Amino acid sequence: MTRIKAAVAHAFGQPLSIEEVELAQPKSGEVEVTLDACAICHSDITYLDGGWGGSLPAVYGHEAAGRISRLGDGVTGLTPNGNWIDVPKIDGTFVVNIGDMLNRLSNGFLKSTPHRVINRSGSERYSIPFFFDPHVNTIIEPLRGTGEPNFEPIHFGDFLRNELGSSYESHKKISNKT
Repeated sequence: MTRIKAAVAHAFGQPLSIEEVELAQPKSGEVEVTLDACAICHSDITYLDGGWGGSLPAVYGHEAAGRISRLGDGVTGLTPNGNWIDVPKIDGTFVVNIGDMLNRLSNGFLKSTPHRVINRSGSERYSIPFFFDPHVNTIIEPLRGTGEPNFEPIHFGDFLRNELGSSYESHKKISNKT
């Protein structure tokens, strides 16, 4: 087992405790990520304050930058148009998942797709995620040379605030059902 340092919540509304905890081998369908940076976000704070219940002790923090270090069994796939498809391993190639900003910058030429990682190959595969967001004050609009704009310019900070707010509202709806 691997030992890591984590900010652990032992009681709602109380300070976190920095502790060493054991990190088990990823189970089927799970991905282990080695973090270079981690922070807590609004939903983590709501959990920490006891707003959504849950069991303790707990480790919060999912606003993270890092790289996948181990995969559990059965981890592949991505979805264009809502249908999950397997992405086969092809030597000398890599898979690029497109996000919303590249979709807008390319004027819709590059499509933003939901994606996941499930490896059913029976052997190790490595996934190296890289996320690069513009500065929050950046205006995002289709690049010159991509044709008549299909998108209105947007302020990235407003877009990000809306995405995080939508995620927060989704979490609230789910927690109110349980």
